[in-house]
Order: sequence, then C-alpha cells, then structure tokens
Amino acid sequence: MMKSPSLLITTLLVSLTLTSCGLFRFRHAPRPTPTNLRSLELHFVSYDGEGSSYTIRTDRMQGYRSFSKSTTVRIPVQPVGDTLRVLMPWGHELVKEAIPPDASGVVLLVDPMCEQLAFVRPGDDAEVVYARASELLEAKPMMVQHFPRVEGCTEVEGNEQQFDCFQRVVVRIFSQNFMHPSWDQTEERVRLLVHLRVDSEGQHHLESIDGATFPGLEEEVRRVLTLIPPTLPGRHRGRAVPVQYNLPLVLDPQ
Repeated sequence: MMKSPSLLITTLLVSLTLTSCGLFRFRHAPRPTPTNLRSLELHFVSYDGEGSSYTIRTDRMQGYRSFSKSTTVRIPVQPVGDTLRVLMPWGHELVKEAIPPDASGVVLLVDPMCEQLAFVRPGDDAEVVYARASELLEAKPMMVQHFPRVEGCTEVEGNEQQFDCFQRVVVRIFSQNFMHPSWDQTEERVRLLVHLRVDSEGQHHLESIDGATFPGLEEEVRRVLTLIPPTLPGRHRGRAVPVQYNLPLVLDPQ
C-alpha cells in the first residue's frame, strides 16, 4: 500500500562536469616553410561516450587524422614553431598553442564539453602527465552555456532564468506525483539526494540515489521522470550535450 507523502524539496542542484577551456585561441597560423621534420607521440584520450570523431593536424601533416577512440600514434611536427589544430565534431577549428621544441609527446584529452592539452618533456613520465591533465580537465566546473529547457520554459531568456524555470517545473511534478513506498523503519523524516541526467536527446534518466533505500524507490523515481514534459537538451558550444542535476528529497511519513 503506497503512502501519500509530505514531500519537501529544498532546492534543485546542478552537478556538471564541464571545464573552463582556456587553452584555445581562434586564429589562423601562417604556413611555415618546409623543414626537416621530427615525430611526436600523441596520446589521444576520449571521454566522449557518443563516439564523436575529433580531427587533428599539425602544420606539416599531410591531411588530417581523425580519432573517435583513445589511441596513441606518432605525428610529424616541425622542429620549431609548429602548432596542433583540433577540429571539433560540431565544426569549430581551434588552434593550440605552439608545440615546444623539446616536447617528445603530447596528451590530448577530449569530451563533449572541453579539451585539455599537456606536453611531455624530456624526463617526464607520460602517465604522470596524463594524470595531471585529467585533474585539470575536472578542476574548474562551470555552467553549461544553455541549460535544458522543459515545456513551458522554452521562451525564457537567460541561462539562470532557464534553470530557475526548469527547477520550478521539476519540483512541482515531483511534489504532485511522487508516492514513496512503505518502509520498515520508524516514522522519521528521510532525506535523499537523487542524481538525475538529461541526455543529449532531452530524455530524463535516474543515475543514482544517495541516502536510505526502500523497495520500489528507484521505480517510483523513474515513473515520475516520465511525467516531465518534453525537454530540449542542454547545449554547449553549439552542440547538444548531456546535463546532470541533483534533486534533494525529504520524505515525511506523517
């Protein structure tokens, strides 16, 4: 028998794994004169679960090289004054800073939101450089450029206003429809933190639930998620991206 709860929702939190992309600058590098080339070991690491193709080239590379999975290859570079260009899946060409003359390798990490580059120098361990680049990729969270828009909020302007409207709709739907299952504990208030995600197609998914668990709890959360109206996915740098958000719930059996 399901209880009709008194459901308190304190706020809607957003947990994003986006990073500040300060390594790129938009410009056109002049094509250098031919020189004797050396090779650089490229460690390409993709966190893009959608399998998108990322294209790279150096100034002296013949054509482009495209990768969708993590790999390690050798690429030709000039001894001095070369750059590494990255063509993102959604069409923006971004130019990296110059490749240091003493660099023996480069670690390039990509995900749908951002990229991180680190050069391997003499005496460096590539695994250590990779670990540092990974930390930098996750070090500076920031808001997605365009938060998901739920039906009723599509005309709202401004990212902060979009989030506020999204929050009101989700909170209202859970408050009006959530029915928590019976549990074998005392009649104490129970606090939960529900981790949710809007995918790149605008579908809502349950990631996990922190706090007490009860039979049927996850099923009920998933049922309520189906009641959320059609949602436009979040967009970042011109591309639809998945966005995670957190919903704190307080279940009161009274």
